[in-house]
Amino acid sequence: MKKISKIWLCATVMFSLYSTPAKAWIFGDFDGATEWTQLLNNAELVSQTLKMSKELEMQIKQFQKWQREIESLKMLAQNIGKLPDDMQDKFLNMALHMKKEIERGAVIAGKVSAVDKRFKQYFKGYDNYLKNLNNIDFESEYRNICQTTRDTTLNTLKAISIQEEDLENDRVYMSKLKDAMSSADGTEATLKVTNDLVYHQTLELQKLRQTVMTQAKMQTEWIAKQNEDKAIRDATRKKFYPSIEDTSSDDKSPIRYIH
Repeated sequence: MKKISKIWLCATVMFSLYSTPAKAWIFGDFDGATEWTQLLNNAELVSQTLKMSKELEMQIKQFQKWQREIESLKMLAQNIGKLPDDMQDKFLNMALHMKKEIERGAVIAGKVSAVDKRFKQYFKGYDNYLKNLNNIDFESEYRNICQTTRDTTLNTLKAISIQEEDLENDRVYMSKLKDAMSSADGTEATLKVTNDLVYHQTLELQKLRQTVMTQAKMQTEWIAKQNEDKAIRDATRKKFYPSIEDTSSDDKSPIRYIH
């Protein structure tokens, strides 16, 4: 197996919670044990999920902006053929940022999947709660989104002769793009391919964000239910056994409900 093929294994991010994955273009630096310990201690896992949802919202807006810019460049290229050097350089920089944002989207998918796993481990019973709700499996959803993003990116870029190994090095990637735009026909093809890639990535980010929001909803609903159940138990205990202190070690109190 080529070394580069490992960059697409989303499971590396999904399940390597206490180590930093190897650097590769689809991944990025991943926070380790210190961050997760702090999150668990502060009961802020739901807050972390919502924070990632906000990041995805900003990404979606950025890709939508890029799509409008590419449409303008396509019209310009159709009128004059090859883009002027300054416009081509602007496009190449834009394309590099797109690649990095696709990488970041995969990292976010891995992180929010890890939050889901940690939530299940820290709050016993949450896993069964999800299974009873149409057997929801967020880890599987994020893995599928990663796989779809990978397949779409590689298949789309093949149209301008960019292969998987070209994506590992930014300089090689930029050189390949520039070569593809050396003619008027190549410029038109490159703009079309990039536009298609931005369109599909926007859809995947929207799907990812919707999954993240569903996860946050399930987490907050479960925490609210635990708080409600605990309140009922406490009220019952105080009513029938007012002289007995609550020494239950099963309750993680207080559980903070995050709106």
